[in-house]
Amino acid sequence: MPFTEKGTTPAGQMTGVDILPYDAIVFASAARTATPTTQGFAIPVDANSCMIVIDTTASAAPSTVVTIEAYDPAKDGFVPILASAAIVANGTVILRVHPGGATVANLTADSMITRIMRVSCAHGNGNSHTYSVGIHFAQV
Repeated sequence: MPFTEKGTTPAGQMTGVDILPYDAIVFASAARTATPTTQGFAIPVDANSCMIVIDTTASAAPSTVVTIEAYDPAKDGFVPILASAAIVANGTVILRVHPGGATVANLTADSMITRIMRVSCAHGNGNSHTYSVGIHFAQV
C-alpha cells in the first residue's frame, strides 16, 4: 500500500512516519537495558544510499544487533537489508547500504534503500548499553 503525504497507509498503519533530513538521530545517546521501540521513517526523496553510525560509549558487556530494514508494500511490513554483527564493546560501528558497493558481511550491503525504512536495535541481554544511532543519506 502506498504511503500518503502524512506517512500512513490507506488502512491507517504506520501513522506518524517522519520524513528525515539528510542527517538525523535515530536513537539519541542513552543508557538502555531493553530493546528500544522502533519507528518507520521516510527518507529524503533523492537519496538512494545511507550510512548508519552506532556509537557505544559505556557498557557492561553489551550485545546489540542493529538492523536496517526496508518497507515492502506487498508484505505490508519490513524486511531486513543489513544486520550488524553483535556489538559487544565500546566503540563506533558504521553500516553502509548503497547500490554498486562491495558487500562486506555485517557492514555493507550492495542494495538500494526504499522510501520507507527503519533501523532496529535488538539487545541480546539485559545489561546496560549506552549508545547512539545516527543516519546519513546520500545519492551515489
